[in-house]
Amino acid sequence: MPSEAVMSRLVEGAARIASGLIDVDEFFYPLAPKIAVTAARNVGLRLRPPTTIYYCILCNRGPFTRKGYYLHLIRVHSQSIRRMIEYEIERLGETSRGQVE
Repeated sequence: MPSEAVMSRLVEGAARIASGLIDVDEFFYPLAPKIAVTAARNVGLRLRPPTTIYYCILCNRGPFTRKGYYLHLIRVHSQSIRRMIEYEIERLGETSRGQVE
């Protein structure tokens, strides 16, 4: 698993992607393994609301502005997002191991 500092940057990146503050392709963190960045991107896309009105996917609170949704995700759901990223890293790792063998 990535270190604590790297993981917090991945959570922040996933929240920015979910809130639409950055595009998926814009998120890159050179100190994180490629699989961890991919996991953060996937989680960010999963947390993105289906409409332009931002309601939280995890707790149904809202409506939020883009910045408000980002802050909500960071302040309220950062541990949940961290667990989602960790699970996604494991899932992607298993998938890549299955392709190599």
